[in-house]
Amino acid sequence: MMKTKRIILLATVSLLSIALQSCQKDDFLAEAAAFFNISSASSNPFADENDDSPEQLSGFDANGASNSIFTVGYQGLYPKKVRFSRGNLQYQAITDTWRFAGRQYAYLGQRNDSIGIVDEDWIDLFCWGTAGWRMSKPNTINAECYEPYSSSSNYFNYYVLNDPEQDLLGDSCRQADWGVYNAISNGGNRKDQWRTLKASEWEVLLGGTHAEVRVNKNGLATISGIYHGLVILPDVWSIPDGLTFTPGAGRGWNTNSYSDDEWTMMENAGAIFLPAAGLRIGQGTQNVGEAGYYWSVNHYDMQNCHAIGFWNEQINATNRQNRGRGLSVRLVKDI
Repeated sequence: MMKTKRIILLATVSLLSIALQSCQKDDFLAEAAAFFNISSASSNPFADENDDSPEQLSGFDANGASNSIFTVGYQGLYPKKVRFSRGNLQYQAITDTWRFAGRQYAYLGQRNDSIGIVDEDWIDLFCWGTAGWRMSKPNTINAECYEPYSSSSNYFNYYVLNDPEQDLLGDSCRQADWGVYNAISNGGNRKDQWRTLKASEWEVLLGGTHAEVRVNKNGLATISGIYHGLVILPDVWSIPDGLTFTPGAGRGWNTNSYSDDEWTMMENAGAIFLPAAGLRIGQGTQNVGEAGYYWSVNHYDMQNCHAIGFWNEQINATNRQNRGRGLSVRLVKDI
């Protein structure tokens, strides 16, 4: 029965495109969700182990914000601090639902290949500025691709307000930031609660200029012998008894290694983990489990935007990626 419904729905896509161009996406998604008998993210029959987790993860509050605090910059003499979200951002098109991953180390990998407005699966690799915000100001041209399921690999389709020098900032364009425009279902479920880091903030966070408090507080790691990624320690840190932490990337993914129980201890102490979720180009994923790339809100040039990147034996706080590539998004909350 489910297969039959999907075939019927897919057959109507060309007709529905007219409605989408008229900004009737919400109506379409509501009807599609009803067609599939999907009432909410919590009752979604396609939910899986990625969201099979306690409502409140250890080390995080009830709204998904870390109990631990991280310096990401300075306002005059005063440090600017944030809390991290409990996991990477994920999206389901058929219900237009956003959520944080159930575990810090969770990612969706090749499931990002099946990307589109009628897709019932979840995705977690997004092209730059694809929060779903469409500028409605008269006589203003917005980015051609702005939906989270956009899959064009052409960088010029992702110019916010059709301006290659526009960041996801300011009164006119901050809505293009995933955390500003969208309510995160397990992150407080209200808009304008989260945001994406600036390029300068990523650099400070990972021990760059004027970041003495952040020196030696990040390093590559493997969890449960499976999940590769980057550990980021909070400003105030005490290593759990019996565990060790080595900063940097000198031994690649083996720089640090934790069992599932050991990682729970690290997480309880405030450690953040960014999984090596790979990237997406068009409808094909690459480097899943072997590299991680995370967006900032700042552009670099006409083609690229600032990001961070890490892979075996290297952590790059000043990485740049094509706007048309799908990268991970990890949101923060200002203190």
